Amino acid sequence: MSHAKMIFKNANIRTMNDNKPKAEALAVAHGKIVFVGDDKEAASFQGPDTKIVDLDGQTVLPGFSDNHMHALAYGISLIEVPLSGLTSIKEVVKRVREKAQTLPRHKWILGRGWDQNQYVEDRYFNKSDLDEAASEHPVALIRVCGHVMTVNSKALEIAGINKDTPDPSGGKIDRDPQTNEPNGILREEAMRMVKQIIPPYTMEDKKKALSKAMSEALAVGITSVTTDDAVLAGGVDSCITLYRNIWDEEQPAVRAYLLIAGEYLDDLIKSERMTGWGDDRVQVGPLKLFQDGSLGARTAAMLEPYHDSPDEKGVLIFSQQELDDIIEKAHKKGMQIAVHAIGDAAITSTLEGIEKAQDKEPKKDCRHRIIHFEVVNEDILQKTKELGIIADIQPKFLTTDGDWLDKRLGPERARYACAWKTILERGIPAVGGSDCPVEPFNPLLGIHAAVTRKVYNSPEDSWMPQEKLSVEEAVKLFTVDGAYGSFDEHKKGSLEKGKLADMVVLDKDPWTVEPETIKDINVLMTMVDGDVKYQK
Repeated sequence: MSHAKMIFKNANIRTMNDNKPKAEALAVAHGKIVFVGDDKEAASFQGPDTKIVDLDGQTVLPGFSDNHMHALAYGISLIEVPLSGLTSIKEVVKRVREKAQTLPRHKWILGRGWDQNQYVEDRYFNKSDLDEAASEHPVALIRVCGHVMTVNSKALEIAGINKDTPDPSGGKIDRDPQTNEPNGILREEAMRMVKQIIPPYTMEDKKKALSKAMSEALAVGITSVTTDDAVLAGGVDSCITLYRNIWDEEQPAVRAYLLIAGEYLDDLIKSERMTGWGDDRVQVGPLKLFQDGSLGARTAAMLEPYHDSPDEKGVLIFSQQELDDIIEKAHKKGMQIAVHAIGDAAITSTLEGIEKAQDKEPKKDCRHRIIHFEVVNEDILQKTKELGIIADIQPKFLTTDGDWLDKRLGPERARYACAWKTILERGIPAVGGSDCPVEPFNPLLGIHAAVTRKVYNSPEDSWMPQEKLSVEEAVKLFTVDGAYGSFDEHKKGSLEKGKLADMVVLDKDPWTVEPETIKDINVLMTMVDGDVKYQK
């Protein structure tokens, strides 16, 4: 019997293995778990160089996975104008003006995280507001959801967007109703017209930003991410290189399952880098497509108009034929497919595309994913179950969106919004994420949201409490179920002999504390490959 590198004893180990849910000791060697059981048996793995860690009853879980986020975008956001948490347009103007004073003339001012639903003015800010803050700098500020951008006059001028510019396919340029002049608000694909002219960050800037994001992820117990970074990184090769460089340089790093934007499908096919290509550290994941926007911006595509805006039904990014063609092409080549679809119209369209692809080329265990999967109905639930599709959900959304979901959707549709318990009861597999930087990526915040369904700004105890998850169900979203989403359930996601030694130590047990306090639990240690990568 080989000796262990480390033995954890006197612990409260929640294995997330249904056959052996609890243990008190765990041993690791060569990056793998070699024993899970009781303290007495663990002693047989002790050698002269084995480090013994007495946890004094502290809780051990598998390392958390964030199954949908934008790690590089979050890192970049740390060096841009901070916009989250602001409560007025005046504050936005102040932040932009302060940034302009630190930059040379004509240097771009960028930022992300604003939310008009939180503003006392109760409206979107526009180019006039931003012109007041910075008239000689081009300004581009992205909404918290990532589906709306507001720019100033200088940015519109550089992008060549004027009253004669037509709306792009899948996008919208908001305009003054009298003059038809763009007002600076760009939705969905219209954002590309500005994004493509913004000078890119250097690879060194990106590496520093990503390294910072990974360090912060480890500090909240995350050891694996499914992350959408290829476009911001500059392409598939650049994205893979970026992540591998951080690992190779032995910087703090988490395992990355890379979402690859649909525009790179031909590159993937040419290079034969389909889903699963790579290693345990950096892997090509699903092809990522967008089929609608967000509920907050009213660009999520709905079958019926918004309850609080009867003239709007959102935006479908692709026509049905366009979506069918892309899904079929990727499906045939063996790609897992992940489609951003929030509204019931976008989800229905996505299900239709996947079903057609399966009819033409039947494949088993594809694990295609619908990202967000927020507004569903009985037909959607049934079809999703039949097709074996994974619901890729973000419980933390509800804490900030729940105070206006009823208004957006009306009572009938709201009943089927964020219907997590119903999703699991119907036998639909689900994984949990944050969509960071839309929401913070601390998984304990997501677990808290799933268990309590507490809306932060609401006096109510919870929103649609019948859809609360148990602690067990919620933790699984970010551990063993997350591993299933990346075809990795055989090597991570639970604490079992032979699996990767990725784990997190908590100061309290989510199963035994008051549900409201789950969000306050602290991460004491995070391990990847049996090495301590974070310790408080």
